[in-house]
Amino acid sequence: MFPKPLHLSILIALGIAWAGGERVRAAAQSRPGDAVELVREGDEIVLRGGPRPAPQVGRRLVLRYRDRAVPFKPYVKELFTPGGVNVVVDSPADHVHHHGLMLAVGADEIDFWGEEPADAVGREITVSTEPLTEEGAVGFRSRIEWQAPDGSAILRERRSVVWRHNEGKEPTYLIWRSEITPAPGQDDVNLWGRHYFGLGMRFVESMSEATTFLHADGVEGRIYRGDERLTPGRWCAAQGTAEGKPVTIAMFDHPLNPRYPATWFIMNVPFAYLSATANLEAQPRLLGRGEIIHLRYGIAVWDGHIAPDEIETAYDRFLASENLLRDHVNVARSEHGTTVHASSEYGADYEGGKAIDGRYLKRETDKWNSAANVTPHYLRLDLGQPRLIDVIVLRHEGALPVLDGHSYNTADFRLQHSGRPWGPWIDLVRPVRNNTDNVTIHVFEPTETRYVRLLIETGEQNGSNTYGRIAEFEVYSPDSKVQTEVIE
Repeated sequence: MFPKPLHLSILIALGIAWAGGERVRAAAQSRPGDAVELVREGDEIVLRGGPRPAPQVGRRLVLRYRDRAVPFKPYVKELFTPGGVNVVVDSPADHVHHHGLMLAVGADEIDFWGEEPADAVGREITVSTEPLTEEGAVGFRSRIEWQAPDGSAILRERRSVVWRHNEGKEPTYLIWRSEITPAPGQDDVNLWGRHYFGLGMRFVESMSEATTFLHADGVEGRIYRGDERLTPGRWCAAQGTAEGKPVTIAMFDHPLNPRYPATWFIMNVPFAYLSATANLEAQPRLLGRGEIIHLRYGIAVWDGHIAPDEIETAYDRFLASENLLRDHVNVARSEHGTTVHASSEYGADYEGGKAIDGRYLKRETDKWNSAANVTPHYLRLDLGQPRLIDVIVLRHEGALPVLDGHSYNTADFRLQHSGRPWGPWIDLVRPVRNNTDNVTIHVFEPTETRYVRLLIETGEQNGSNTYGRIAEFEVYSPDSKVQTEVIE
């Protein structure tokens, strides 16, 4: 179980970033006797923490992260349970390009996942790494350049890996964040992948052929080939034995990731692997010049085999700790007086109100669906009174946990506002064209308005506009005077 978020007093015993050959330490204290140690040891960053032990024992290891002298990519080399059991393996003989916990996809014609032939694959080169301290967390952040075989930069990444200190209680809890953008001078970059590309974990040998995978809501997805399975969902967990002891490792997807819910790749034979993928094999992603993709994942590691309800509790803690809109209120919800008018409805199970009810994870009917060929397709929200708004989040068909939902994501649309129910309408952001994401986030200058409209111009990925489909239409206000009610 997680404690409530801690308010750590971070004591940094350094005034510089990592330096070659130096041992740099960071200490964090939440109560007398607790400490965290972040150390540069040669090519690796080592994180230790927990209650301050006796001098002859030493603090427990949390992780080892290798970012220097790596031939192809930086990665978490070792990741430990609170009891000190390592659950990942680095570069096993059967797949030397598997490195503990690592992130890699394809970009344009370049494979950043594989490592052979060495002169034809990409490399993730760490430019700099420095300590990172946050309220309740200690870790590091890096600038990484994704380079083609000729050394030219294709992508740039800002990566941070932090450990949320939890008073020595279970589980070991990491946050992995990546912000990826085309490198200067690059036009659009096409992100692609095989069905296992993403944030992947290769588990220790003892978990091979003996791992049980758990999925949110108990859904197992479909077999891709052999023992390999693909399952969309908000989290996935692996249970097995490491160093003769039972362990559970869970990975959490964030609801503001563009391809949420993740398509989880799992396999058990001949080795155990888990990967959070963005479904790039089925739907490549064009990353435009200057555009940034934001990715956030949680990793929780327990001693013992943990029940799904406790994993779900840990997932909820992840959402609370990584709530990017914590200072905003979704005023599109009916409890704030908002009503919705849809251009048409497929039936009672798909009425416009389904787009603002907060439910989009369970059933195929948790969405608004228009009638066929009644165009233009639109949803118009009446916020009940003029509201100050500055963020809109749209969850398209692919936000539902079904493998083919991405095929029906809204391709072209406008977000507009007006002071009157029927306009005139003013665009809040530039018209969106060729969208492929399950979740789109739209940020604009604070605007006071009463009516907000989603106007769908192309409703599907294949160019068809037969239907409009929206799982959730979220409109956020930074106005602290908006009252938030809890709906059970």
